[in-house]
Amino acid sequence: MKNKIFLIIFIVAVCSWIVVSCSLDDPIVGDGTESSETTTPTTTVLTVALSQSSLTLTNGGSSTLSVVCNDATAATSAAWTSSNSAVATVSQSGAVTAVGVGTATVTVTVGSVSATCLVTVTSSDVAATAVSVSPTSATLSSAGSTKQLSASITPSNATNVSYTWSSSNTAVATVSQSGLVTAVANGTAVITVKTNSGLTASSTITVSITAASSSSVYAVNTSRCSGCGHCLSACSYGAISFSGGKAYIDPSKCTGCGKCYSRCGRGAISKQ
Repeated sequence: MKNKIFLIIFIVAVCSWIVVSCSLDDPIVGDGTESSETTTPTTTVLTVALSQSSLTLTNGGSSTLSVVCNDATAATSAAWTSSNSAVATVSQSGAVTAVGVGTATVTVTVGSVSATCLVTVTSSDVAATAVSVSPTSATLSSAGSTKQLSASITPSNATNVSYTWSSSNTAVATVSQSGLVTAVANGTAVITVKTNSGLTASSTITVSITAASSSSVYAVNTSRCSGCGHCLSACSYGAISFSGGKAYIDPSKCTGCGKCYSRCGRGAISKQ
């Protein structure tokens, strides 16, 4: 009887040991259930792009590119470069500035990943296609009278335009580089404006001077004339000459403008 009891106790002990050993061999996860699976860590692939893949600027213009990255922390270390700094430069904040006509590739690099933007720079100049003068004709009726001409360019927003004015007959009419025409003597002169690109336009100026009446011309009192020459330099019409050290006014050329009278400080010139 004792042997049977001892055998039963022995069998129960062995079975209990086997159960405990098996439970220690399997891992317990979560809520205590057994699992034989192994967890693998997830790896995120870095992606980098730019807000624009191409950009067109006029020379002197600017724009800012931005980085599109799935790692905000990594994006803060982005490095910017330009393939042609003579065309476009880029700051380390992505600001692109056009400095010359042509193309350049702007590259941003985050870690070992890069993205690019093709920058095209065009000229900011607008070429003139035509020039015109206003008025296209005018008549001046007295020596020394003036007429202002003006030039207009097409298109109106053309850039880098300059003008040169000239007269076909300076003995009839002269013109300043601002387009102011001055009558000299009877006749016709063509006033031409020319742009720095070679465009031209013209205006026809007719000078028809009415001779002054004999009562409006000036004469010289030779007894008072000192021969200083002030009156000669004041006359624009070639009416004054000198003989024997004294001034003489040709009445056929005198317009009665009075410039010689104003310049004479000795009272030697007066109206006839």
